[in-house]
Amino acid sequence: MSETIPPIASAAWPLQKSLFNALKDSQPLQALLGPDIAVYDTPPAHAPFPYLTLGTTRMRAYDGIDHGVEHDFSINIYSRYAGRREIKQIIDATYETLHDAEFNLIDHCLASLRFVFADAFQRTDINAYQGLIRFRALTHPLMIPPDNSTPNS
Repeated sequence: MSETIPPIASAAWPLQKSLFNALKDSQPLQALLGPDIAVYDTPPAHAPFPYLTLGTTRMRAYDGIDHGVEHDFSINIYSRYAGRREIKQIIDATYETLHDAEFNLIDHCLASLRFVFADAFQRTDINAYQGLIRFRALTHPLMIPPDNSTPNS
C-alpha cells in the first residue's frame, strides 16, 4: 500500500486565514490602531494608513517532522506617521500577537510559530514608512493512525 503524501502547500491557506484573523482580532494592535484594523492580502488603491499586508510566503519541506512544512512569511506594515515610532509600535504589537501563537488549522498541526526578524525603513516612493516582520511556522498534517483492533471472537 502506498502512502499518500500531502501537498506541501495544503497547510498554507488555513495558516494564512488564521494569521489574518489573529491580526484583525489582536488586542495589542487594536490598542494602537482601534477596532477596525486594516489587514489586506492585497491592499486596495488609496488604502488609508496605517495598514498591514500579508507579504511574501516561502514553503519548503522540513526534515525534522514527517511531512513537515516550514513556512517563512512576512507581514508588511505601512504608516505615514512622521518617523518610525508608529511602525516600531506596530511591529511590537504584531510580535506579541503572533510569536508562539497557537492556531487550530484544518487537517494540520501548527508545531511552532516563531519570530525571525523585523526591519523598519522609509519608502520615499510612497511617502511612507514600512515595517517588515518575518516569522517561521512549522506545520504537519494530522494523521490518524489506522484502527488495527480486531473484534474479539
